[in-house]
Amino acid sequence: MQLLRQVHTSRRDYADFVIRSTYSTAYPEPTGVALAPNHTAARPLGTITIDNTNYGRYAGELQITKTDLSSDKRVNVIGRVITEDQPLLPYITPHTRFTFQIS
Repeated sequence: MQLLRQVHTSRRDYADFVIRSTYSTAYPEPTGVALAPNHTAARPLGTITIDNTNYGRYAGELQITKTDLSSDKRVNVIGRVITEDQPLLPYITPHTRFTFQIS
């Protein structure tokens, strides 16, 4: 997914439970394909998610969970921060740039 390959910046407005990417709401990608609900599972710490079309104007927003969250029909699970890197999540504060290394 191209969205995971870009450089992200955490939004300036702080959220208690998730890290939100500033640029991710530009999704869906240029293909114009709507982001349908898919894999709306529980979201433990370090889960990478993207809001689907059920979330209305927030559809396409990429987030990383900072705590365990239950499943939500508006949120698709797309990946996970590896356990070894989860202690780094508190260092992603507003305006912090971050990237994903996909293996």
